[in-house]
Amino acid sequence: MIKIKNISNEPVVTTININEEHVGLVHDKISNTEDTIKGAIKHNKLQESIASYTVNVPSGSKFKVEPTLSISTKNYITKSTITSDDNGNMVSKTFNIFKKI
Repeated sequence: MIKIKNISNEPVVTTININEEHVGLVHDKISNTEDTIKGAIKHNKLQESIASYTVNVPSGSKFKVEPTLSISTKNYITKSTITSDDNGNMVSKTFNIFKKI
């Protein structure tokens, strides 16, 4: 089980998408800032991203501080992408989650 928590301390909307390559993984939303992913990862799929976790601010807002993510175990790593609006304000950050090999 992976426990994921957005620790940006701002009002946000989070979205998690499990990679279809990982059949059997299940996402449970605990709260607006906390989720879990449960299930077994097949050995031949370890190179694939497990899931993406996106943190968005409400329309018309921007992040004051770059969002960070807390993962309950050190067996996973993240690679992130930031999205900015036309004024260069950070409005979204997506974390792609991978199992450490």
